[in-house]
Amino acid sequence: MVCKFKKGDRVIVRLGHEKWRVGIFDHYDDKQNMPFFVDMPNGQTGSKVYQWFKCLPYDENTWQLVGTIDNYKAAFNRGEYVFSKFFKCISPLPPFKVGETYWFDYSSNNGKPFYTVLSDNLKNTKIELTDEQLVNNFFLTSE
Repeated sequence: MVCKFKKGDRVIVRLGHEKWRVGIFDHYDDKQNMPFFVDMPNGQTGSKVYQWFKCLPYDENTWQLVGTIDNYKAAFNRGEYVFSKFFKCISPLPPFKVGETYWFDYSSNNGKPFYTVLSDNLKNTKIELTDEQLVNNFFLTSE
């Protein structure tokens, strides 16, 4: 198998039927039973490279799987994804601050989607974020 990932790519991984997790792709070894080697960051202890059986790109089609045991499918419910979950800002996107945690509500007005911030630090601020902006600038931290 030819691996489509490059060192440093953001990916989601899992071994079997446990929850998907986000990591940073390190390398691929087709001689291994679990061929995907992925760096799993941990804010407390740094990071460590682990082997994984399943690996998908972390993008606009897969980010909704993080924290779930769901199999990949093209369509998803954005409202269910953000409901009761916390997201940490990982790259600058005004008015959000890197390192701060936010939670959102997903809405649509005349077919135009937007996320409303429900966090105390920007409470009830209507932010027009695309799915890509949410994926690229925030990391799902908990449910």
